[in-house]
Formats: sequence, C-alpha cells, structure tokens
Amino acid sequence: ESTWEEIPVQGGSQLVNLMNLTGENSFLIGSEGFESGRINQIRLVLGENNYVVKGGEELELKTPSAQQSGLKIKLNQEIIAGNSYGIVIDFDVAKSIIVAGNSGNINLKPVLRAFLQETAGIQGQVLPAEAQPILVEAIQNGNSFSTFTNAEGAFVIQGLEPGNYSLKVTPNESFQPLELNDVAVEEGKITTADPIVLIPVE
Repeated sequence: ESTWEEIPVQGGSQLVNLMNLTGENSFLIGSEGFESGRINQIRLVLGENNYVVKGGEELELKTPSAQQSGLKIKLNQEIIAGNSYGIVIDFDVAKSIIVAGNSGNINLKPVLRAFLQETAGIQGQVLPAEAQPILVEAIQNGNSFSTFTNAEGAFVIQGLEPGNYSLKVTPNESFQPLELNDVAVEEGKITTADPIVLIPVE
C-alpha cells in the first residue's frame, strides 16, 4: 500500500524566486532517507503570499488548492535503501503562469516534471544580454520543454529523452527569434549547443 512520506524543507519555509533558478542554479528543497521501493509521485505543498512581478509591481499569484492538496508530479522511480539519488523537479514557468480572460487574475496552472539528476539534456548560451528575457525551448515530436536564460545568457534543459530536438529561441521584441534543428541528445549526457548570437530587429 502506498503512503506519503514527508521531506521537510531545508531551512524551513521560505520564498523562492523561480526566475533565479535558471542555467545551473537550483534550490535544494531537502533530503531524507527511505526504504527500498518505488516513488510514484512527489507532492509540493506551497505556502501563502505567492506573487509575480510585472513592471516592478507585485501581483498576486492565485494557486488553487496548492496549499491544501499540493501539486502532484509523477515520477515512478525504483530506489534502493542506502543509495543516494538526486531528483530534479522542473517547473516550466512560461507554461505555468496564466492570465485569466475577463477577471485578469493571474493563476498558477503548474507544468511540472520530475526526473533523476543523471538524465540527458541540452545546455548553452544565448547572447546578447540586451535580448533578455530569452525563452529557450527544446522541441521533439510536438512536445516542448522550456526554460529562460540566466543573467549571463546560460540555459540548461534537463530530463530529456535521447533523440534529435529543435531548439527554439524567443527573445524580447527588439531581437529576432531563432530556431536550430537537429540538436542531438544522447542517453545520460548533457549536449552543449553552439553559442547563439541573436540579431536585432531592423
């Protein structure tokens, strides 16, 4: 029979700026020992006072049921007691923040993935900094996995299946978007894409 096991947040409850968790930056939620078995799901329970920043103004981010039932993420991973596993939770911010039509409310409809740290992915750098914010998407067979670049233009997209991907780069409106085809990803490896330099809109 499946049961929930709690992992306390390291350092206690705290606010986390998801936009800072780009490139190789991450936030350690916590660590815990488990008996051998299978982890079927992970559940994140959010705290209060969540918000987004737009034009320097803090706007309330509505998170229906995230404080009670939590955000559930499928994993289905076998573990062995005594072994160490790094589990990454990927929060796709670009897909998760939704502005409601008539009300104008900003709602959280989370797009989350969980995977072992050793899985494959794509990393690289997009320049210049003047093109930020820059959204980078890895696309394969109609499925897309996205992240934003950090202040240095670096990005990492993890948890990808092996195969060829298209890399779609969407900068601010002052620069031209770009798409690269046939970026190869191998099992258990992080592919480093060639540096990308965006061209200003004329």
